[in-house]
Amino acid sequence: DLYLNHGFSRSLVLGVGVEGGRNTVDFPTPDQSMVQANGHLRFTPNQRFSLDVIAGAEVRTFDNIARESFTTPVFSIAATWLPVDSTRFIFGATRQVFNSASRTAQDTRGNVVVLGQDYVDTNLSGTIRERICQQLYFIVIGGYEHVEYFKAIDLPISLLETTDDYFYVQPSVDLLLTSFWSVGGYYLRRENSGSIPTVGFYSNEYGVRMSIKF
Repeated sequence: DLYLNHGFSRSLVLGVGVEGGRNTVDFPTPDQSMVQANGHLRFTPNQRFSLDVIAGAEVRTFDNIARESFTTPVFSIAATWLPVDSTRFIFGATRQVFNSASRTAQDTRGNVVVLGQDYVDTNLSGTIRERICQQLYFIVIGGYEHVEYFKAIDLPISLLETTDDYFYVQPSVDLLLTSFWSVGGYYLRRENSGSIPTVGFYSNEYGVRMSIKF
């Protein structure tokens, strides 16, 4: 990747850039090349707020003309806000293209074929951290992920383009025993619903944890 950034002030940076890459993928998915053209914004008006955004478009091409090129918006957003010393809000969002596992389907003659797939992943996440007292923290993490699959090989097959919608939320409590040692407990709720009913699921998880930082 190559970016040209200019600092208009200590709090504002604007830039433009290009990113390029190549994916070597297992058969039957064809190898792929991608190019992104992006704009960049970094805004830090003070020590309590920061925003960093990279956004643009990606063009992805497939070896051996397996299908026509695929173009989609892409972005990466990260923001942090500290309204008071004891409270922190963190927000993140991304949209990128990834390679997926292959999928079986039937052609017009009823033969079973294996299709390569990619998917567009749009991800939103947020964190709220509240310091209850000097050593006790309450944290809530949540997120949403939307996945859209598409064919990496253009064949005359009637195939429903599948999607997934994944949600999670995790409240937790952490107690700092020392500057490097903490213990805590959490609850995690996860749920997925997709255009294919068999991929749907939900789960509830409870746990305790200990962290040691070096």
